[in-house]
Amino acid sequence: MNDHQMKQLKTLGKRYAHATAMAHTKALNVLAAEMGIPTHS
Repeated sequence: MNDHQMKQLKTLGKRYAHATAMAHTKALNVLAAEMGIPTHS
């Protein structure tokens, strides 16, 4: 994953977190799981 893709994922995580009233880190974990990226939690 390159820097541009990481920035897009971070932005999408912020938007998803805001839309669902979820913590930003939890939203990133949800997105990562949907994309098949392993997480530490």
